[in-house]
Amino acid sequence: MFEQNKIKKQYLILTPFFLFLFNLFTLSPAYSGELKLISSDSNSLVYEFKAGGIKSHNKEINGELFQGISLENSGSTNIPGAPILPVKSKLIEIPSGKKLSYKIIEARSNIYKGFYLSPYPEIYSQEILIPQQSKENNKTIPLYPPLIRGGQGGFSQEINGNFIISKRFAINGNIYSKNEFYPENIVEISKEGFIRNQKVALLKIFPVQFNPVSREIRVYPKIKIQISFEPDIQKVNFKSNSSQKTSIFSATQFPSLKIAIKEDGIYRITSSDLEQAGIDTSTIDPKNIRMFNKENELAILSMGENDGVFDDGDYIEFYGEKNNGEFTDTNIYWLVIDDTPGKRMNNSGTSPSLSKPFESSFKAIYHGEENIEYTQTIPKKEGKEHWFWHTFITEENTSKSFTINFTLNNLKKKNGNTSLKVSFQGLTDVPVNPDHHTQIFLNDKLVDEKKWDGFSEYSPNKTIPHSLLKNEENTLEIKAFADKGITIDGINLNWFEIGYYKLLAAENDSLIFSKTGNKNSQFKVTNFSTKNIEVFDVTDPYEVKVIKAKTKKIAGKFAALFKDKIEGEKNYYAIEKNKVKKSDTIEIDEESALKSSGNGADYIIITHKDFYDAINPLKVFREGKGLNVKVVKIDDVYDEFSSGIFTPDAIRDFLKFTYENWNPKPQYVLLVGDANYDYKDYIKSGVKNYIPVKLVNTSFFGPTPSDNWFVSVNGDDKFPDIYIGRIPAKTKEEVEAVVNKIINYENSQPFSDWNNNVLLISDNYIEDGVPDDGGNFPNLSDNLAALLSNPFISQKTYLSDYPKDTSDAQLQNIVSATRTEIINGINDGALLTNYTGHGDKVDWAREKIFTSDDIPSLSNNNKLTFVTTLNCLNGFFPDYLGESLGEEFLLAKDKGAIGFWGATGVGFNADYEKIGTELFKTIFQNKEKTLGKAVTDSLISAVTNTYLPDEYLEDLALFGDPALQLGLP
Repeated sequence: MFEQNKIKKQYLILTPFFLFLFNLFTLSPAYSGELKLISSDSNSLVYEFKAGGIKSHNKEINGELFQGISLENSGSTNIPGAPILPVKSKLIEIPSGKKLSYKIIEARSNIYKGFYLSPYPEIYSQEILIPQQSKENNKTIPLYPPLIRGGQGGFSQEINGNFIISKRFAINGNIYSKNEFYPENIVEISKEGFIRNQKVALLKIFPVQFNPVSREIRVYPKIKIQISFEPDIQKVNFKSNSSQKTSIFSATQFPSLKIAIKEDGIYRITSSDLEQAGIDTSTIDPKNIRMFNKENELAILSMGENDGVFDDGDYIEFYGEKNNGEFTDTNIYWLVIDDTPGKRMNNSGTSPSLSKPFESSFKAIYHGEENIEYTQTIPKKEGKEHWFWHTFITEENTSKSFTINFTLNNLKKKNGNTSLKVSFQGLTDVPVNPDHHTQIFLNDKLVDEKKWDGFSEYSPNKTIPHSLLKNEENTLEIKAFADKGITIDGINLNWFEIGYYKLLAAENDSLIFSKTGNKNSQFKVTNFSTKNIEVFDVTDPYEVKVIKAKTKKIAGKFAALFKDKIEGEKNYYAIEKNKVKKSDTIEIDEESALKSSGNGADYIIITHKDFYDAINPLKVFREGKGLNVKVVKIDDVYDEFSSGIFTPDAIRDFLKFTYENWNPKPQYVLLVGDANYDYKDYIKSGVKNYIPVKLVNTSFFGPTPSDNWFVSVNGDDKFPDIYIGRIPAKTKEEVEAVVNKIINYENSQPFSDWNNNVLLISDNYIEDGVPDDGGNFPNLSDNLAALLSNPFISQKTYLSDYPKDTSDAQLQNIVSATRTEIINGINDGALLTNYTGHGDKVDWAREKIFTSDDIPSLSNNNKLTFVTTLNCLNGFFPDYLGESLGEEFLLAKDKGAIGFWGATGVGFNADYEKIGTELFKTIFQNKEKTLGKAVTDSLISAVTNTYLPDEYLEDLALFGDPALQLGLP
């Protein structure tokens, strides 16, 4: 959990001026900082806001004195570089067919001098890289820059788990240089969107404005606003493209065939291949064989189709390309047999003139890239690559080098220049500019040297002599230096590219090449083993053409010769006929009809096929409770919503389609299967991606796992429209264990008195005699306890504070006693168990008062608890290295948790407190039993009513059944 404020504070002495200020805005509890609806009719609402107690304190940043102010029962603005100001927000429901407008009908204010409000810092995280052994001095070095504490230069850093949290304070000159009050408007409407079918908008009230030049604040103790609803004449269609698509696979006597490939090339499918896949070819008219990719029909070459029979010796050929995308290299092609003749390849090219010159080479690009190192928080920008080839970590006044050997076959000797591109990413940012220093050597010649800075990318594009390249073996060496004053430097190498001229000579009897220009050109492609050569124009992969080529024997090998008109860029593929490729798999597609208009479900279960039978008892159980349940295999989702290609986007498109077209539309979604953020298995862990997760970019953690992203399907907002949960299982036994827990839990209700217990576990506040910058966790936990009332009883287990001189043995005794108390508390039974404090993927607190290794010690089979964690990363489930603590709680057989709700990323203690407060109100005061509704409503309420960043809507995950009924007494 991040520290919320690492700045020296000096609270103001209450002079008469400030006493007056405080008393002026401390109103009766009924109105203290509250936004109250005072009148309403069918076309308008009138709200009245009365400010509660305003608190002020001094902040010293980089030797300059600022003030911070806060308003009771309100949030604060969080724009980096802009002043931190109180804000009150309220989610407004907009009637169907209406649009919202507002006017301020009353706003009186007072101006107070002597305020220079502090800016909101830029906050970012950076993982601590794995320590390595220094060969030079045989010591282990910590791979992070020296920490800057206490706000030096308006910059501070703290270690939190495996991350460095940096806060950089800098004012926005466009705001702080103007002699005017900020913000301009004291009322704003934003975040228009939908929560299910309800159109909503966020009303924001800014009761304090700030003039940085005159150093004044303008305070509005009372604001009255009228919200009006007017007819919305604009028709906005939020339906996805997926709902408009029709299937390319019409009903025929033959099923469609799904063909998977991973490489570019010409692929051949024979009648024998179809027979082995289960197709009776005796009645097939090969003229009606059609091929599709991504819903586009492609031209194919069909041999032997003129007799109307697809018999022995007949085959089709098509040009296939690997999928170029974030999630998979595997592309899916579909073979369809119906009563419609398919597209066929046309002929192109002409016979060459042997008396005229031939092209003997072409411009090729060598791309070198391996994805071995994953950097979670860097780069900061959305959509950037986080997988890298090599990480350089260097100590001051040292260097590290990395050499890449690569092969350029059939290099043509040529004068002139070519290009070299290399892509780097800065991993560290220390207060020295520049802080990175790299050199690039190609075949031992220095071709680039640069000093550059921070978390930026550096991608030199160098012009180099073509003569510097060698036929066959070449080397690229990268050197990284930590210059004087740079204690630790970190750089990632991403990829490199070299342009070179390559002879038109086949390698292993095939060659892909290109030509750019605007003229007729003749080509001679040599080095084939036989005269049986095919040449194709593959410029448009859906309109591939057969090139008419001659063959000629040259020096014991064979060459293909042809002439073609070049207009722009053309791509060709030449291959010896016996070297065409075979697809990885050919399988019959099972019809699923997910786009049928007759579908409908209250509850959709999306499962991997391995768990289809194991999840069926939950389907039957929920149907017995009155829900219309449909179980869908994830492969069917891919087939109908991403043309069979693996992508998490297909899940969202499917759910959006069901929400817009099914009747009834789903209320609940359960994902059955674990995920792996290493989508392409770069690490070769072999961990299967049963049900993928979507990684969304968050400001603190970079690509963050989000299941809620799947169910934000109505409008362009981030509000979840369907209640979602996941059983992150890797085996059917794990699925069975969770399903049995769910069914037994609900069948055992009502419980005995144990479900009155609410177990509150907290990190300590004083560690090594120093207050924790992350927050006063026991106080937060006490605040949650204060929300409980009869019959609920808080059972508190808090890690004790300990002084600086605490010995290791004494600390171990404290931790051991706390762990035992936690285990006993869970075993004794608690409706809900909440942890507040620091955490990581598998543990609670820096002292590790409870970890995944402690789950086997639990024995609460008949007293399963709902576990919530107000910390970081306990819900980070798509990790190939192992399960998170939240997963272990849920998947444990006959023990542990009936459900888990926690963060898949990182956040702030103050923000988690708001989320926890809303959850406790929802469950213990509003008595909401349905698990998915409880967590979703709480999250939306926290984000909209306390002005939390939107990203909290995406980075909390529910493990378990969203339709589960909590055992409230």
